[in-house]
Amino acid sequence: MKYVLSITFIFSLLSLHTVILASEETKTWGATAGYMITSDYADERSPRLYENKVLLNLSGNFLPYQITTTLKNSINFNTLGNSVYEENPDSHGIHFADTILVFNKTLALSQTNSQFPGIHQLTPIVFNIFPTSDSSRYAGYRSSPGAQAVLSSTFFDGHYNLKNGINFIKVINTYTHNPANHTPSPSLISVFEQDHTFALGLGFSVGAGFSFKYSKDVDGNSNTTFENSASLEFAYKQMSASLVYSGGDHTTIDKVELWYVDNTRELLTLVLTYTI
Repeated sequence: MKYVLSITFIFSLLSLHTVILASEETKTWGATAGYMITSDYADERSPRLYENKVLLNLSGNFLPYQITTTLKNSINFNTLGNSVYEENPDSHGIHFADTILVFNKTLALSQTNSQFPGIHQLTPIVFNIFPTSDSSRYAGYRSSPGAQAVLSSTFFDGHYNLKNGINFIKVINTYTHNPANHTPSPSLISVFEQDHTFALGLGFSVGAGFSFKYSKDVDGNSNTTFENSASLEFAYKQMSASLVYSGGDHTTIDKVELWYVDNTRELLTLVLTYTI
């Protein structure tokens, strides 16, 4: 279900990239352009299939109370070897993703209690996912409003950063089942995510994290998914690059793997961004 996977990735983008340190200067407007490429290295078929995204985020601070507004979208296409790959022969293979409108505000938390060292910030977020992609419109998704909270904590003069985030997304559907694959349409999605980042110096950092995703279909069935990730990142002025490994497992009530290497999926993702 491509749309549900998209929502999961949206959560990661929000939790990792919308938290603004209080010491940073608030810009009236800004933009981020990027490129992301992903491949499943558990798939040994040749030539290799790659998922490509050209990312574009536009943000502004024109609302009162220092509320930041961000508009996100991407152009997606798959490549097989050196050519664009499309299963539908009537399509050119290049598609717009769903559009996300985000409102967030960062709140610096008090440090009067010495038992809680570090710098802590809370970012409440509300957003809506508009079904502008072909797959979402065909599946009958009308809109997906959501809310999220991210707690960011920095320790040891910025050398260690901890982020905890949770979100809730309501998916408004036209159909009870997806016309493409006849599976039940999603109704409610909630994700908890935790990320640890360690600064190595010279702009490099390493990170590790995990997330739990709870989803409920319109027919009342629900499931929980666990995913873990490890990353290497580099940032220099307005540019950044990250290499991320991620794997996951469908968990049950009596079994949760805190680190799981997926036997059927080993995703390796490269992300390049430039911010103005």
